[in-house]
Amino acid sequence: MKTKNLSFQHKMMLAFQAGKFVCVGLDPDPKKIPEHIKADSITETIFNFNKAIIDATADIVCAYKPNSAFYEAHGLAGIMALKQTVDYISAHYPSVVIILDAKRGDIGNTNDGYVKSAFDFNKVDAITINPYMGSEANQPFLSCADKGVFVLCKTSNPGSGEFQNLMVNSVTPLYVRVAEALATHWNGRENVCLVVGATYPSELAIIRAAAPRNIILIPGIGAQGGDLEAAVRAGKDMHGAGFVINLSRSVLYASNGEDFADAARIATEETHNAINIARALEPILPPTVEEITSRILEEAHAVLSGHFVYTSGDHGSAYINKDMIYVSPERIELLCYFLALHFSQYEDIDTVVGPATGGIIISQYVTKHLSLILGKPVAAVYAEKAPEGGFVIKRGYDVFVAGKNILLVEDILNSGGSAEKLARCVEGIGGSIVGLGALCNRGGVTKELLGVPVLYQLLSVSMEKYPAETCPLCVKEVPINIQVGKGKEFVEKMKETVG
Repeated sequence: MKTKNLSFQHKMMLAFQAGKFVCVGLDPDPKKIPEHIKADSITETIFNFNKAIIDATADIVCAYKPNSAFYEAHGLAGIMALKQTVDYISAHYPSVVIILDAKRGDIGNTNDGYVKSAFDFNKVDAITINPYMGSEANQPFLSCADKGVFVLCKTSNPGSGEFQNLMVNSVTPLYVRVAEALATHWNGRENVCLVVGATYPSELAIIRAAAPRNIILIPGIGAQGGDLEAAVRAGKDMHGAGFVINLSRSVLYASNGEDFADAARIATEETHNAINIARALEPILPPTVEEITSRILEEAHAVLSGHFVYTSGDHGSAYINKDMIYVSPERIELLCYFLALHFSQYEDIDTVVGPATGGIIISQYVTKHLSLILGKPVAAVYAEKAPEGGFVIKRGYDVFVAGKNILLVEDILNSGGSAEKLARCVEGIGGSIVGLGALCNRGGVTKELLGVPVLYQLLSVSMEKYPAETCPLCVKEVPINIQVGKGKEFVEKMKETVG
């Protein structure tokens, strides 16, 4: 097969089919180049070093990635060494992809110059760029349909989170939004790839879910401390491919003696074999909503153990202290975003109703994100407890309920009694219930019990509960917690009975 004029995409496909996933970063440092290979000129020294590394590894790699800074630092001599290196790979190993690691990205006119330099002068197959200027400015790169464009998404350096982890609309990290954009409207020519550091395997798994079909270049293995197995398991696509593991220092400087090329071959081959073993392992998946909710509850110290009395009057050994979640706006807003995201499939929701007092906070945040997702205004109201029991909607809020499609929200479902009363209140003034969303269902509450068409909870937990008269905790005289729940009222009532 002729490989000289193959597109970037075709070369990558052939490499993946052959089980090749290693990219060697050709980042030569003259101070570290073995003495015996040094020549009279920087150009010759760098080229000779690169040539030896390339010849030793070309049959087991998918790509080479020269970083332009290591060449530009030496002026014209370095630029000539880069050109000679690229020309050598193209002439002798034309099926191997060449990625120019230049991290370009500017306004359109400037990018035109970068494109000509990379693809016309150096004749590389791909280039790395920054996304900060947006897709419009980067069209000169994106429009090169037969070239690869590797866009920085979540980089491997320790300080990458300063901007990349910033939350968009309080719930989604910026790097996730970048990944989503790169996988969709940036990728009209299917030539957009992502750069994600191996030092962040959890984030890599999330990005893979956001960009299931894009190739991901993964630096950070070796000297930067990234775990190879975790990177492969998190970064591979549904076919066990779609990723490139970058190695640089661990290959280039595996030895500083005359055997440096042989040592580079051994280091590359070891990683090549380890990658193909890891490809057969189960993928690392992004955390589920249930896992995130459980983690948030734990981090907020909202899950307590001991002896508790619930609103229903039953006793138990575990308690979810929802008040500990409310004191952290970031945590409660993220949970409410998950509820809004789930119920956004019901586009006809007009109003969100929650019970006072905790439900007020939930209804506000859920409404905020429903409005953003649906692109239309959604109202948020709350119901107050009625003196005779149940709930009542006052303050003129009934106009946002009567004849409207209503989403009910609740924090913790224990027996479901409170939520059922809320539903009857809404129906009583003419609201049509779409469903009920809760942060946690700890009582096995069902939609049939509540009389609602849909019940969705972020977390479902099973906690044993006992009638007060047969509570084994009472028999064992385990002290009742009087700080949360209805323990204080129960203890006071027992004192009155004994008295």
